[in-house]
Amino acid sequence: MKRRVASNPPRELAARVGEEAAAGYSALYGAIRALGGLGMEWLAPTEAVELDGMFRPGFVVFASDGAGDHLAWDVRKGPPERGSLPMIRWIDHEVGLGAPYARDLSGALCHLAVQRTVGLVGAEAAASLKRACETFARAIRVDDQRTMASLIRKLDRAGTRVGLEGWKAGERAARPFIPRAATVWAGLPPTHVPLLDPTDHVELRDKAERYADSAAEYRRMVHDEGRRAYAWYLAAALLGLADVEIRRRRLSHAAKAAKEAMVHYRALYEAGELRCETQLAFCHRTLSLDAKRRKDRGAALTHAEQALDLLDSAVQSASSMVVALGHVARAWEQERAGDPGDQVRPLLGTAARLTSDLVSRQPPHPYRDDAARIARLAMAPKKTGASRRRAP
Repeated sequence: MKRRVASNPPRELAARVGEEAAAGYSALYGAIRALGGLGMEWLAPTEAVELDGMFRPGFVVFASDGAGDHLAWDVRKGPPERGSLPMIRWIDHEVGLGAPYARDLSGALCHLAVQRTVGLVGAEAAASLKRACETFARAIRVDDQRTMASLIRKLDRAGTRVGLEGWKAGERAARPFIPRAATVWAGLPPTHVPLLDPTDHVELRDKAERYADSAAEYRRMVHDEGRRAYAWYLAAALLGLADVEIRRRRLSHAAKAAKEAMVHYRALYEAGELRCETQLAFCHRTLSLDAKRRKDRGAALTHAEQALDLLDSAVQSASSMVVALGHVARAWEQERAGDPGDQVRPLLGTAARLTSDLVSRQPPHPYRDDAARIARLAMAPKKTGASRRRAP
C-alpha cells in the first residue's frame, strides 16, 4: 500500500515560501521520490531549510544534487504575496552564485526531466519525459505541458539517434522553463580582497570592482531586505573600497565610500560596539585626505583630529588590558611558586586599577567583562591556610 503524502504544508515552510509553494511541494514530495528523484536528493517538507554558513540568507533549499549544489526558493525579500510563487534558483556552492532555474516547481520538474535525457537516444528520451509528465500531470502548468509535448515529438522523430547531444543542447531544450532574471550572489560576498601588488593599476581596478560588487549586494541586504545585522559587512566592504580608491588616487571616490561606511560604523559605535573605533578612524582619515585635496583646510584638520582621538582611545584600551593581564600573569606565577598572598594581591590590585575605566565606561566597552573579572579576582577574600588544605 502506497503511503499517502498530505498536501497540508508544514507551518514553518509555508511561513518561509508562501502557502501555495509549500502546499504544492508537500503534495508532490512522495511522487518525486517514487520516480527516483530525477537525479536529486529531495528534502521532506519539514526539512526544507534556509541556507546559512557561507551563504547569504534568503534561499530555502528543497533539493540537492549530492555534490554540494542545491535547488532553492528565492525568498530574499520575504515570502511572496498570496497568489504568487517564489522563483527557483540553482545554487552553485563553488562559485557562490544563484542562477535562475525555473519560475516555479512545475518548471523545475520539467527542467530536471529534460536534463536527465541528455545523451539518450531519441525514443528512450521521449519515453522518459512521458513518464515524468504522467507522474506530475496535476502539477505541471498548461504552458509547460505544451512545451514538453513539443519536445517529446521532436525526440520521437530522432528514433535511435541521440536526441539531446551534450549539455548545451539540454540547456537549449530547457530554456522555456528558465525565467529571464539575472544570476545573483548566493554566497556571502567577500568583505576583504587580498591585494598582491599595490602598485599594479590593473589589479587595483579589479579589486575596486569586486569591493563595489560586494557593497552593492550588502546594500540590498541591509536596505531592501531589512537585514540590519549585515550593516557591519556592508561597512567593511565600503572600507576596503575606500582603501583601494586611495591607492588609485581617486580621493573623491574613496571619500564617498568612507562617508557611507561611517554612517553604519557610527550607528554600531553609538550602540556600544567600540571595536569599530579603528574603522571610524580610517573613515575620518579618508575624509581628511579628500578635504585636503579640495583645499578645505578646516575640514581636513577636523577629520584628522577625530581620527587621532579614536585611535588614541583604541590604543589606550588595548594597552591597559595588556598591561593588566601581565600583572595577573605575574600574580599567578607567584601564587604557583608558593609566595604568600600579601605579595600576590598588590599585583591584582594594580591590574584592577588599570582596567577600572573599562568596567564603568558607557556605552559598555568590549573588554568590560574581562576587566570585571580582574576586579572580582582582586577583591576576592584572602584564602587562609586551612581553606587551602584539601578536604579529606
